[in-house]
Amino acid sequence: MVNPDKPPSRNPDIGFFDDDDTKRIISKITNAGRLTIFVGAGIAADLEIPNWSKLVSRLLEKLESTNHDDEVACRTAVTFALDFFHQMPAASIVDALYAELYGGEAVRRRNEDIASILYTRDGLPADNRIPRDALAVYVLRLAAAKRLAGCDVHIVTTNYDDSLEWIAANNNDVLSDIGSEGVDVFSNTDPKDDGLRPGVPVSHVHGLIPRNGESREVVFSEREYIEWDQQSKWRDYVAMRVTGGGVTLFVGASLRDYNIAAMIRRFSRGDVYALLPVEDEIAHSANSGKVWPRTTARYAALRGLHLGVEVLRPDFYGQVCQFLHEAAIPPDLDVPDYSTRLRDWWRSWIGDQPFETSLLLQRCELLRQFCTLEHRQLTHVEHVKAEIWVRENPDSRELQLYSTSQTVVLPGEGHWAHRTKIEHSSRYAAVSAFAARSAVEGRVNYRNDNRWTHCLAVPIILPGAPHYELPVGVMILLLHAPAIKEENYFGEAANDRMRELAARMKKIGQGLLEPKASAS
Repeated sequence: MVNPDKPPSRNPDIGFFDDDDTKRIISKITNAGRLTIFVGAGIAADLEIPNWSKLVSRLLEKLESTNHDDEVACRTAVTFALDFFHQMPAASIVDALYAELYGGEAVRRRNEDIASILYTRDGLPADNRIPRDALAVYVLRLAAAKRLAGCDVHIVTTNYDDSLEWIAANNNDVLSDIGSEGVDVFSNTDPKDDGLRPGVPVSHVHGLIPRNGESREVVFSEREYIEWDQQSKWRDYVAMRVTGGGVTLFVGASLRDYNIAAMIRRFSRGDVYALLPVEDEIAHSANSGKVWPRTTARYAALRGLHLGVEVLRPDFYGQVCQFLHEAAIPPDLDVPDYSTRLRDWWRSWIGDQPFETSLLLQRCELLRQFCTLEHRQLTHVEHVKAEIWVRENPDSRELQLYSTSQTVVLPGEGHWAHRTKIEHSSRYAAVSAFAARSAVEGRVNYRNDNRWTHCLAVPIILPGAPHYELPVGVMILLLHAPAIKEENYFGEAANDRMRELAARMKKIGQGLLEPKASAS
């Protein structure tokens, strides 16, 4: 429950997983007998599904395209409309334009157009683009783990797309625990279902637009939102879930949906938590060109306090996935918390004397051989270099350059280790990949020597006991490819190729950062 006497903020000098509130809420979820996971548009971001604002913009562009001479004029008009009317009124304008054009067929045509936006990328079906580290995967893992432990679990979403159900049904290689254990993840059509049916129901409380089949009960414009609050059967379902006790967790949701916020404020009787990463504000600052005032970092928590929601503020998006993973670990395994496991790993790894000269020489040669083999597969690349960055002493919250394919750094007197803080302002690819908990590629913009043009950075995560998905470092492949003018060397066309290379890099990194004792 929210404590109105406690200041809603976190000490920025304490790591997110070192914070007592984070540990307490993970324990609450782990031991809960009833769990409702609210997911919003943020869950679809790494699936390349547009959020609601972009969806409104795309529909308005389509409808306005015949009224303008070119795309630039059309987008200028749409941008002005969204800025002036804001998102929800703009959605009502979209509906009015559809009614003007299609009469009684307006809703059907609108929903068909929404489906084409949700499920098509560059003219191709989006079905095969499910990253193994997608936030949706971690939501499903948590739901499946809790269901297998006998917990009453519902996933509730305001999203129209069926991505959660589709991933569970079609990606058993990604969700092997769901597939092997037979946990059924299904679109819930019964708003009276309160944990009665086995499996994990996904309740689309603002309607469902599936990739195959008919749309149902879509809430899009202001009129539909008002009608939902007055008479929707899903309104009563939401009230039933939040009044029934247990734990309610918001993931990838901004809490800006008035209907849902009203339900929480009116009916909540249990523990309600929301994961709202600080990185949201950083991204907004970058996209808007406006400076982020750090004093606003606590505003999201203050608003949560106002609504009766305890807000947790991970620093980075990747920490949301890690949080869900931690909450999914069954309590009967008696696994130490994240902070303890990280420090245990560091003591074990440093105890192996990883900076011993002969070992550094051996690892430099291993990375050099890796680069030689990979270079043969990379076209238009003149030189390749590999780097291993390690999560140095966990209390420092830094990454340290440990080994490279071109240089052996011998520690000792006079040696100044190359370190970088794990913080939002960092331009280092190693920090970006570590914070995102997923591979990132792009231009090398954190060096000023112009030696390297592109890079691929892959987080090193140690699976299985005793680490249990512990991020401990990053492997980077630096490329000198001046002939490639694009921002990304691999790009969308070579997505599978990049994933295969990232998997090989991850394996190399795990071999270097796995302590000998746990490896044996």
